[in-house]
Amino acid sequence: MEKSLENDRLRNELKVADEQCKKSVEDLKLKLQMLASEHHHACVEVEKLKMESSVLNEEKEDLLNQVRDLHKGSVLIDDFQILKNELLIITKERDKLMAQIEEQQSPEVEVDLCGENYDDNLLKAKAEVEELTGQLSRLEAKMQSGEVSNSIEKAKFRMRLRGTQAKSNAFRIRYEEAVKELDVMNRKFEEASTKLKAQLASYALEVLNLKKQLAAVRSQ
Repeated sequence: MEKSLENDRLRNELKVADEQCKKSVEDLKLKLQMLASEHHHACVEVEKLKMESSVLNEEKEDLLNQVRDLHKGSVLIDDFQILKNELLIITKERDKLMAQIEEQQSPEVEVDLCGENYDDNLLKAKAEVEELTGQLSRLEAKMQSGEVSNSIEKAKFRMRLRGTQAKSNAFRIRYEEAVKELDVMNRKFEEASTKLKAQLASYALEVLNLKKQLAAVRSQ
C-alpha cells in the first residue's frame, strides 16, 4: 500500500514537473520570439538611419563646397570685381573729360570761342561724358544687383546648410538611440537564451531524478 502511494506521489510530481517544464519552455520561447522580432526591427531601423544619414552627409558636403566656392571666388564675385574695375576706368575717363570741358570753357584759356573746331570738340566731349555717365549708372545698378544676388545666394546656402545640419544631427541622435536599443535587445536576447538553457537543464535534471526514484520504487 505504501509502495503504491509512493508511486502515485512520484508520478504526480513527475507530471507536475513535466507540465511546469513545458509551460516554462513555451513562455521562454514566446519571449525569445518577441525579442527576436524587436531585435530584427531595431536592426532594420539602424540600417535605415545609416542610409538617411549618409544621404544627408552627402548633401551637407555639397552645400559646404558651394559655400566655399562663393567665399573663395565664384563666378559672381569674379564678375563683380570686373565691373568694379570697369567702373573705376569709366569714372576716371569721365572726370578727365569733365576737366577738359571746364578747362576749355574757362575765360583764361585763349581759344577762338567762335571756332568750328572748338564747338565740335566740345560737343563731342559732352556726348562722351553723357555716354560715360550712362554707362556708369548702368554699371552701378548692375553691381548693386550683383551684390544683392550674391548676398541672397549666400543666405540661401546658409539656410539650406543649417537645415541639413539640423536634420543630420537629429538623425545622428536617432541613430545613436537605435544602436543603444539594439545593444539592450542583444543583452536581453542573450540573457533570455541563457535563462532558457539553465531552466531546461534544471528541469531535465529534476525529471531524471524523479524517473530514477520511480524506477527505484518499482524495483523494490
